[in-house]
Amino acid sequence: MYTMTIVLYDEELLNKILSIMIEFQLFDSTILDGETPENLAVETLPFLAELAALLEGDSRFNKTIICNVESLEQVKDFVDVCLEEGIDFKQENTGWVSAVKNDFFIGV
Repeated sequence: MYTMTIVLYDEELLNKILSIMIEFQLFDSTILDGETPENLAVETLPFLAELAALLEGDSRFNKTIICNVESLEQVKDFVDVCLEEGIDFKQENTGWVSAVKNDFFIGV
């Protein structure tokens, strides 16, 4: 069992990702709204806004999806289908995917 984490910087890709997840029968997932640390720092320390703009550009929000998958191969297949659908995680401002092997998992 693996935990797959997907962070989408381009929130407009969410519907495509959800369709692919349904295709892979990844129904038991959690979708969270996220922000970069720069966003939070600028909110609490406004003088950092110019520095953050120079380093990162515009403020970034994201969608974070967490789900369990049976195998690492399933994660790789998921990424391949995303690429076929025009979602290339190697492209800047798309996001990223990771998979971590679970040493312990209990639940349905």
